[in-house]
Amino acid sequence: MSRQLATVTRIKRIEAIPGADVIAKAVMTTNSWQVVVKKSDLNEGELAVYFEVDSFIPRDNNGETDSRFEFLAKSSAKKMGEVDGYRLRSVKLRNTLSQGLLLPVSLFPEITDPKEGDDVTDILGILLYEPPLPPMQNSMPRTALRTFPRFIEKTDQIRVQSIKPEEWTELRTHHYEVTVKMDGSSGSFFYNKGEFGLCSRNCQLIDLSGTGIFGKICRWFYNLFNRHHKKTLGFNRSVYSDMAAKYDVEQKLRDYCVQQGRNLALQGEICGEGIQSNREKIPNREQQFFVFDVFDIDTQKYISGEERRSLAAQFDMLHVPVIAEDYCIDGNLAAEQIVPHLLEFADGPGLYNDCREGLVFKSLSDPNVHFKVISNKYLLKYGL
Repeated sequence: MSRQLATVTRIKRIEAIPGADVIAKAVMTTNSWQVVVKKSDLNEGELAVYFEVDSFIPRDNNGETDSRFEFLAKSSAKKMGEVDGYRLRSVKLRNTLSQGLLLPVSLFPEITDPKEGDDVTDILGILLYEPPLPPMQNSMPRTALRTFPRFIEKTDQIRVQSIKPEEWTELRTHHYEVTVKMDGSSGSFFYNKGEFGLCSRNCQLIDLSGTGIFGKICRWFYNLFNRHHKKTLGFNRSVYSDMAAKYDVEQKLRDYCVQQGRNLALQGEICGEGIQSNREKIPNREQQFFVFDVFDIDTQKYISGEERRSLAAQFDMLHVPVIAEDYCIDGNLAAEQIVPHLLEFADGPGLYNDCREGLVFKSLSDPNVHFKVISNKYLLKYGL
């Protein structure tokens, strides 16, 4: 269940907002999001393009400013890396929650023969907004990067509002593990065929402190460069290296995998001082790593929640808080009631914060079925 950020949808209905003459609330047929729109822009039954919350829309298109999105400059301008653009967030307008952006499909001639449900993320060049990486520790050298390993699945879940209404017929039959979604920076640590590695969400990081062959090769090149050029090459350790050292991840993972004859990747959230403004309220200026997945590289599947929790305990590592080990969606709920019910369920306290980011649901029977429910209270509290 991958996430699509831009979708051709159809306007199901336009609802009036009390006291508002120019704007109204639009509800779509292909998802459960709601968006505040100009009354004059869209009509019921028309096709439109929906841009999901957390979308990053590049400002330029083929070297020129894309005038279709210029109206976002005042409220949503953001820079991601070296790219200028617009980040879509949750907002309240006239006391009405608005999440994402909805525009007439006629504005996008590059979408040829649009059909309801079409994923147009790539056609329109829409990106998932990625917050800046956690700051490097000034007392440690700079980190080199290479592409994210292809043998590990990246961490991501579809937002519950993006699930198509008809999909709930099957999804409501599953039993789920429910865990707290923590607000930090995701990281992965893997052992694969003798190599230990650590990764941010999108890149593998070269850890010069590693004891494996890859770390030794990196240090050899590092020292060779220094001797030849008589200056220091700017490699640095990062917060990911710090977490690996803090929890002795390499030794624990290497010993276990060698003993069991397996290749695994631990995936989790790094939270605390200097990361996402420490919205998780991790105390004592600390940074902590919370396991939320373990990926079996050999089978290319995630291991069960029960085995994951056992492994985290065996490694003496933190695990994201578990709300339920076997949760079923209330069978008495009508299909249109499921998303509001789950959004209400998402509200509640976190580990240290009185308002958690949300919940993650993972099927006990099918590792490919998983989704996240982000608390609207949390989004509005922190302007996300």
